[in-house]
Amino acid sequence: MIIDFHTHIFPPVFRDKRESFFSEEPAFRSLYGSPRAKLIGMEELLECMDEDGIDRSVVFGFPWEKEEHFKRHNDYIIEAVHRHPNRFTGFCCFSPFSPAGPGETERCLASGLKGVGELALYGSDLTPQIVDQLREVMSVCLLYNLPFMLHTNEPVGHNYAGKAPMTLARIYAFLKAYPDNHIVLAHWGGGILFYALMKKRGEGGNEKRLV
Repeated sequence: MIIDFHTHIFPPVFRDKRESFFSEEPAFRSLYGSPRAKLIGMEELLECMDEDGIDRSVVFGFPWEKEEHFKRHNDYIIEAVHRHPNRFTGFCCFSPFSPAGPGETERCLASGLKGVGELALYGSDLTPQIVDQLREVMSVCLLYNLPFMLHTNEPVGHNYAGKAPMTLARIYAFLKAYPDNHIVLAHWGGGILFYALMKKRGEGGNEKRLV
């Protein structure tokens, strides 16, 4: 079975009237402000899956700041899963800053979604305050033994739409804060996995792998 684990789909209101949300949702504008940035729905995704031989996709929305926006989007994900249970697995999504996040997590899981994500911070690093703010959401995921997906990106190189000012040290601190959770770091974890291949100086001058 071939599974696409990272796919965003959007309901018609966000696809057809994207400009009307730019003023209230700066992160959405930064990623989808260009008309060339494509937004697709569940039916378009199914067509692509069939063309490319994808059996199942993990689908989710966008980390909207406004509660009414992420609830509307999560409702669409719930609908997609209910209409196509053999093709879609759904995650719920919202801004990590939202105090409504824990309640929305419970609501979505009760409606058949199977995880949380892709949560993202496009204008900030993973500060200790944000890590702590996610504690209740992480507790819900741990309680139900479900995954949590976090947006990450590399801290070096060129800038692009949606690239956050993120450091590997803060990503690592987030992982250490929730060692029992199943955490998915999107986009290769910002490259943090490659640091496990580096060597450090051991006792007696011998080098050993960092793990």
